[in-house]
Amino acid sequence: MPPARKRARASADAPSAASIELVGGLAEKPSTIAKFRDGRLTDVEVLAADGTAFHAHALCITSGSEYFERLLAGERWADTAGRPLSLPDVPKQGLAACLEFIYTGSCTVADAAELMVVLEAAAYLQIPHLVDAAAKAMSAQAPGRDHCPRLLGRRRPAGSEQARG
Repeated sequence: MPPARKRARASADAPSAASIELVGGLAEKPSTIAKFRDGRLTDVEVLAADGTAFHAHALCITSGSEYFERLLAGERWADTAGRPLSLPDVPKQGLAACLEFIYTGSCTVADAAELMVVLEAAAYLQIPHLVDAAAKAMSAQAPGRDHCPRLLGRRRPAGSEQARG
């Protein structure tokens, strides 16, 4: 019997005073957001680096992430249907924030350290609006400091070269 996976749900908890709100995405309909939060009618299971499982809707995540679009496009979807999508380079906090942003158009991070995790996850998953929002917030946290070198050293996801061409 395989080990039980940790399950995660997106949270709509109120942000703390020190939290950082990232905005600028496009929100799904409220009923779609509710289904995501409740794990209803989902067709994709995405595993974070620690094995935490997130349940999502392929249509939504492919619309919000160029990485998921390439991964699930065409014949590849048939090959992955029913199997979890493992993201060993994306921490749970980063994946949770990215999914929240894809569905609601915004997300909240606790502090500057988590902001960096979200920025790296958004860059990896190729979510341009979240990358922009996180980069702006990062600049506001530490004005005059260039955060791009750390991101440029990050390994690109498989197939990202093809999408640029």
